[in-house]
Amino acid sequence: MTRSDFLTEFEIESIIARGLDTLPLANKRVLIIVPDSTRTMPLPLFFHLLVKHLRPRAREIAFLVALGTHPPLSDDALLRLFGLTREQRVNQY
Repeated sequence: MTRSDFLTEFEIESIIARGLDTLPLANKRVLIIVPDSTRTMPLPLFFHLLVKHLRPRAREIAFLVALGTHPPLSDDALLRLFGLTREQRVNQY
C-alpha cells in the first residue's frame, strides 16, 4: 500500500461532516461508543472531528469506552486513548 491508498484527514473530516449533516441532531444528546485500547483506530482524530462537528448542534456529547471484559481505564489511559492532555480535558472538553 502506498500513502495514496489512505484517506487524508481532510477527506475523513468531509465524510464525517456529510454523514452527521444527514442526522437530526439539533438539541439532542449524543452518545458515541468507542473501542478500548485493545482495538486500533485513529481515535484521537475521530474524537476531535466528532466533537468539532457535533458541538454546534447537539445539546450534549458523551463518549463511552466499550471495555467488554477488560478492566476499567485509568484517567491517564483515557487521556492517551483520546489523545488529550490534562489541560485540554479541563479547558476544552
